[in-house]
Amino acid sequence: MASAKKKPPPPPKEEVEKQDAKSLAPLFIVLGLIVVGLGALIYWSLPPDIPKVTADDASADAESQSSGDASHAPLSVLDPQPKAISELAIVSGKPEDVIRKAATVEAIAKLLDVRHCGSTCEVLKKAMADKDQFEVDILKTEEVILPPEDMMDIVAPGLTSEERKEVHSREWAVVLRAQSNVTPDQMAARISFATAMALAEAIDGVIYDEACRRIQPVRDFKDRIITAKMGEPVFRPKQIVIQLMKDDDDSARLLTLGMARFGSADLIARGPDMADGPLLADVLNAAAYKIAAGQRELPMEIGIEDIARSQGKKTTDLMKDPSSSKPAKLVFSEAERTEGDPDNDIIELTPESTTSWPEIVSTLFNKVRTVAAPIDKDIAARAQKELPNALERMQRGDGELFVKGPFPIPPASRGDGGATQEYLWISVAACDGNVCKGTLSNTPLYASNLAPGKTTSVARKDVVDWVIRLHDGGLAGGESIKALEKK
Repeated sequence: MASAKKKPPPPPKEEVEKQDAKSLAPLFIVLGLIVVGLGALIYWSLPPDIPKVTADDASADAESQSSGDASHAPLSVLDPQPKAISELAIVSGKPEDVIRKAATVEAIAKLLDVRHCGSTCEVLKKAMADKDQFEVDILKTEEVILPPEDMMDIVAPGLTSEERKEVHSREWAVVLRAQSNVTPDQMAARISFATAMALAEAIDGVIYDEACRRIQPVRDFKDRIITAKMGEPVFRPKQIVIQLMKDDDDSARLLTLGMARFGSADLIARGPDMADGPLLADVLNAAAYKIAAGQRELPMEIGIEDIARSQGKKTTDLMKDPSSSKPAKLVFSEAERTEGDPDNDIIELTPESTTSWPEIVSTLFNKVRTVAAPIDKDIAARAQKELPNALERMQRGDGELFVKGPFPIPPASRGDGGATQEYLWISVAACDGNVCKGTLSNTPLYASNLAPGKTTSVARKDVVDWVIRLHDGGLAGGESIKALEKK
């Protein structure tokens, strides 16, 4: 971070004894000159990004405020940050001379092509030449402070187990820092994503996004880069992370990570039911999409078409009858911080006073709920037979593997004679001969002692289905999902 410029010290206080008006006149003249001189010194010592206000400006400003000019209304909580800032680190095991040769602004610019930035590469290269917009720093990896090794399964699910083991042994980290004015073109995000992918390819690196607490290989990171033309929407949900956690009162708490790269504070929503968390994550993504596009009017209206647009889908992909959906109106306010919140700026989303989170789920999604697929013995038997092959595909990097298995429902969460287990999916980090370990990837309806993102495991003998999310967006496996869709 750039250090702030120091303001000149205030003039020393002087005691002035009472004198008659005639004897004070010369002193007033001298003091007047000192004040003018100090004012000029402070004026010209202001950083260039702070506008300098003249007497005429101040007079005009006062006049417009007294006349109720809307352009001088109080700032909205959604007003852009001073700058959009995006910082990514490329962690590599290549020798120092290779790193230093590749990690210069000029060398990185030469690497950019259409797969990194579409038709906008020349615009990005020009911006990168400005030291105020793009910086490259080469550090020892220990200076970057990566997440600890025992967290690799969580923060780096896209890496193979072998790749996760050797991340900390990579000696060098190249930190790329882009910043720009906040506009819908989002130059900071464009530059950082494009340059990170290009450099990671060149030095066989993995990409560490500290803001999102994520480490990714190039094969996964390509889903985040921006190839849209200038003037077109740039936001996609994979460019940020949404954490879904359980609050002390068992309600859901959703928090975005990474909105600073779009010139915005992160967004938080509290109070909905845990079962509604995944649907409301879609609402947060739609709000983030609008903010990144420069739409900051309040209250903010989110419709099913906004959610579809943010995901690059059609409304009919989300629900059979989109006309049955009614938009939700959200208000934004400064978030009340709690212990454990990240240091970044946070603003809170709440339903307009006439609605509530359950009503938004009911009217926006037409009471859509995620339901558990029935356990089919034939599907479970096939899953057991095919699981070794699915594990091999995960190890060679075909995509992210999920397995479905049973989790106990606490007695307090079930009625007499009710089910004792709920079948849930986990994102697999590693499997041995007995157990598959990973993180819970969907929201329990009844197993209230669990929450998405929690590190957990499923015995291999209890796996009833598997699915691989391929890098092209397709799926392999998932027979129980297909059975549910048919119903």
